[in-house]
Amino acid sequence: MGSLRAQIPKATTFGGGCLLILKSGVRDYGKEKGDTESKRKLHFLQEWREAQNYLSIVQSHVLRTCKQPAWVNPTAELTIITDQLLHAYYYTYLLKGNDEHKSIEIVNNEYEKNRRDPNLAIERAIRWWETLEVAPTSEDIHINEWSISNRKILGYLRERDLSQDEILTIMRQNHAARNHARQIRNSAFNLPSDFKTDIEKRVQIYVNWLVKQKTDEKLTVNDTMRYLLFNDKQSIEERVYESVYSKKYRLEHFGRSIIGELIGWGRPELTHLRNNRVNKALRCLGYDVRLFSE
Repeated sequence: MGSLRAQIPKATTFGGGCLLILKSGVRDYGKEKGDTESKRKLHFLQEWREAQNYLSIVQSHVLRTCKQPAWVNPTAELTIITDQLLHAYYYTYLLKGNDEHKSIEIVNNEYEKNRRDPNLAIERAIRWWETLEVAPTSEDIHINEWSISNRKILGYLRERDLSQDEILTIMRQNHAARNHARQIRNSAFNLPSDFKTDIEKRVQIYVNWLVKQKTDEKLTVNDTMRYLLFNDKQSIEERVYESVYSKKYRLEHFGRSIIGELIGWGRPELTHLRNNRVNKALRCLGYDVRLFSE
């Protein structure tokens, strides 16, 4: 990609169309009785574009004003660096080791503090990021290693299905998938209710289960991922929506955070990663972003 300074922010192109701004506090229309499919889809697309626009604003600040720490590969995709800056900002700068159960209180407090001037909050986060002599929580691995291997593996979908081992690798390198695998009840995997194991084994159990699943129209996870990443006849936000909600592409336990992260790892030249941690980080910066409930 060349140096970071040579990368042009895509603030007007992320999302595949013009930005439709929502009113403050947009609701999730997918969970209210009586709402039509068209209304749910419209609001989903608007909200997704809006969040991508906020991420592009953060990225533009990173491009213009940030002197990257020495451990950041200067040829890395700027979308990935932006994501990992937000990752460190949220988990290390803001949570400071606090239990995740306190995260909503912290997020709401930061939102109220910064909502009148998100740009100031972004610059504060960047100045802190610049001081980091080492990556706080493996951000260097995510930027310098995971971004390369995830993009390479997901790129194979253009020509063929991924093997189960390849799917396991990308799910182990997907924060949302790791987190969700922990939360799925043992009964979903036909395991004893008191079954316990470490996170790596849990992700493997999840992948073993996932590769056997089919959508209502008999498509596999490979089919859904291929559509999500490479069906460029549709906008990115439409593909995310269809992958989350449509009978053709939707899979159980393969939701917005996992999908939003996958497309960011696989197509970083086109879109930002988005999972619920990204939502929380954006809201902390002062943007009125809705948190995922999944």
